[in-house]
Amino acid sequence: MSAIVNWAIVPVKIFDQVKQRLAGLLSAAERQALVAALLGDLLNELAQLNDLDGVLIASSEPQVAALLPDSRFIVVAEPAGVEGLNAAVSWALTEVQSRGASHAVVLHGDLAIARAEDISRLLNSVKTPNFPVAIAPDWRGDGSNGMAFVLPSVIDMQYGKDSFHRHCAAIQQQGFEPLVVDKTTLAFDVDTAPDLALLIQLHHLGLTGEKTAALLNSWDVDHRFATSGPEFVAPPMNLVEQNLKDVQRG
Repeated sequence: MSAIVNWAIVPVKIFDQVKQRLAGLLSAAERQALVAALLGDLLNELAQLNDLDGVLIASSEPQVAALLPDSRFIVVAEPAGVEGLNAAVSWALTEVQSRGASHAVVLHGDLAIARAEDISRLLNSVKTPNFPVAIAPDWRGDGSNGMAFVLPSVIDMQYGKDSFHRHCAAIQQQGFEPLVVDKTTLAFDVDTAPDLALLIQLHHLGLTGEKTAALLNSWDVDHRFATSGPEFVAPPMNLVEQNLKDVQRG
């Protein structure tokens, strides 16, 4: 039996292109700071996984290098012609396989409260026979916040609107059943005004990472967003609390 070699992949946009849907609430500099904080906290969680052999951040953003926790982490820019998330992840999966990976987990860099144990759970789920791909959906059940693969991947990437269901369909088209790893801290990402409002609620529960917590504290979020419009409303906590049951609060 071949040795298991685990890699993680985190695709990251150039910071000045990020979180345009938050432009009405945050300045460009603040959006960049938020992305850097979320990414830094995610990388610190990944650093806790001793069974990870490497972490590839697929990005051309020069600021990412300052966030790397240890020598297992590398930043590699996508080659010319690789454009969009689907192409970037496909390229990154091939790249880590060329570096010896047998299994890989792909995570978005804007996960709000990801925990190492849930990342490990997702990665290890594909070490069960007959499940070459696993998906950790977002709390709404339509996005693919985390994915794990036996390499080479048996599917093409389907990121975009309703990616969770399209990934599931792609897996079934290859003759496999999708393995869904839900009710995890990977369910929360930050793209829209309601996501930011939810992030602040999660922060008040002591669930955000150190870098994100420090940034939100510096913004004095309770006063700053107290009079924000109706679009700045977090989803009801009863819709998301099932993903929080086993999370240790700060």
